[in-house]
Amino acid sequence: MTQISLEKEEMTKDLKIGGVIYPVGFSHPTTIPLNHAITMLHSDGFICTFDDMDKADIARLNNHKFSELIRLCDELKEGDTRSQATKILFPQKAKKAKKAKKAKPVKKAKAIATPKKESLTEDIKEVIA
Repeated sequence: MTQISLEKEEMTKDLKIGGVIYPVGFSHPTTIPLNHAITMLHSDGFICTFDDMDKADIARLNNHKFSELIRLCDELKEGDTRSQATKILFPQKAKKAKKAKKAKPVKKAKAIATPKKESLTEDIKEVIA
């Protein structure tokens, strides 16, 4: 849904598009579906801003509306595909590399002394003697 607002502080304008009346004012933006808002992209007096929902809507536009979007939007040029249009209109912020966490020092386990067994030959010699 595209956010539409008036450029200058004027009275609210009522836009009737597709049987629905959208009141567009200066101080508060009105949400209008992308396929209806395309016609107002280059109109005098309107400010159009795209939402995150418009990413998916660009992929669903028919060919006529998509070519109209390319023609009316300054950022796009002729020959752009739908995926290129979403990348241009919705640039992703570069993700910062996460700092590696310091590894905690591993505690050494205490060595357990095991009792040594005497060899059997020594035991036998002691018994014999």
